[in-house]
Amino acid sequence: MPAFRYLDVDSSAGVTVVRLKPGRVADEQQVHELGRELFAVVADQPNPRLVVSFADIGFLSSAALGKLITLQRKVDQKGGRLVLCGLNRDTLETLAVSKLDNYFQISHDEHAALDALRG
Repeated sequence: MPAFRYLDVDSSAGVTVVRLKPGRVADEQQVHELGRELFAVVADQPNPRLVVSFADIGFLSSAALGKLITLQRKVDQKGGRLVLCGLNRDTLETLAVSKLDNYFQISHDEHAALDALRG
């Protein structure tokens, strides 16, 4: 797997865990690169089972949420599953207001997300 600027990626037992590196993903270039990296993770996986952890992210722009919607669609098209975890309160509220909390599978933390995919 290639080196990523915004992601740490680990795979084991058929599940890929993507941890966003600490910081903010706010400006257009950062969001574009984040999307490119996320899409690259699932590009060669026929049935991706993916956990995306936001535990070290303080702010996520609405444009970044758009990349997550696209990621969810790509995972769905491949018959896979995506679970988001470690979202802060503000991001959770944004997802709830936009009704995206029903679109994504969301777990409190990485352990719960892994249980959801393995169970």
